[in-house]
Amino acid sequence: MNRFFPKLARLVSSSKGAKVVLISWLAAIILLSALAPSSKEVAKSGGEGSIHENTLSAAAQQILKEDYPSQDGLTALLVFHGQNAITDSERRNIEKISEWLSSDQKPPLVTRAVPFHQLPKPQQDTLFSEDHTTLLLTVLLQKDLESGQVYDTLEQI
Repeated sequence: MNRFFPKLARLVSSSKGAKVVLISWLAAIILLSALAPSSKEVAKSGGEGSIHENTLSAAAQQILKEDYPSQDGLTALLVFHGQNAITDSERRNIEKISEWLSSDQKPPLVTRAVPFHQLPKPQQDTLFSEDHTTLLLTVLLQKDLESGQVYDTLEQI
């Protein structure tokens, strides 16, 4: 093995060896180009909002429709996550956010939110992940918002 690499280096650095390497690479390129599938077979083009049934975004859209059906507008999920289980202090802060989202002081494009602050503790616990490190709160935004309006509203939250 110790003698293989020096011999290989001498071979490919010679004039004849360089030509062999170059021809080998060109042959490999031509062969792979002929055998590779056309990009038209795997490419999908579409405009903005184009969703194909077998993509991850289509699967996510289907889950969203099934789990969070809404005719009122766009659904936003607020994710509260920590490395450790959410503490009682953090839970009170989440309740304050929930209360704010249900009040008249909420951002103007928010139509409603899950009233986490009004739910009994056992029902609140069902919204947490199994290890209590994550909580999802659903917020409903008005219909037909532009992406800039959605972004601004989420920044306010």
